[in-house]
Amino acid sequence: MNRSAMLAVLVTIAALSTGCSGSNKANSDAKSSVTVTYVSGSRIRSYKSLNELAKDADLIAEVTIGPNRLSTEAVAEIPFEILSAKITRVTRARGNSKPKPGDEIKIRQLGTGPTISDAETVSLTLGSSYMLFLSGFRLTPGGPPTDQYVVVGVDAGLFRQGPDGRYQRGSKVEQALPESVALSEIEDAGKGNP
Repeated sequence: MNRSAMLAVLVTIAALSTGCSGSNKANSDAKSSVTVTYVSGSRIRSYKSLNELAKDADLIAEVTIGPNRLSTEAVAEIPFEILSAKITRVTRARGNSKPKPGDEIKIRQLGTGPTISDAETVSLTLGSSYMLFLSGFRLTPGGPPTDQYVVVGVDAGLFRQGPDGRYQRGSKVEQALPESVALSEIEDAGKGNP
């Protein structure tokens, strides 16, 4: 799937996972029953720096993804999975819920299915460790938070822990973000965006 098609899928997913905004505009021609819907996706954004990611993150934490998926679901044939994650380090937590090392959190991510393949998504892998920039998941924009988090920018805020202690960019799309970052760089970004 090319980048434009992927973006269209992600905009649709973001609209469904955060609620749709906009309005329906019906054609006033009595012979036509065409309705055009305008949708905006609040989770689709391009990030050029760790500071931009940190600004949109409620939680910046190193986690290990649990051994099992908690659940899977589909919204308009778009698959999602809910994973458990154990926090091993917190770089920054803001908002009402402030998880700490040892706590378990739930992370919602795109799953795979008839509309999305593994090649099109960067997914968290069971048993693996990551540094994640997370935001609280809401069913509708401005709605009450759920008990789940999502990775900022779909996969922009996903960094895999490397064998050298650095974190490798997980996103295939966000080429402006550094390919490899040190913990100190992530901590600096978190401090600069309280």
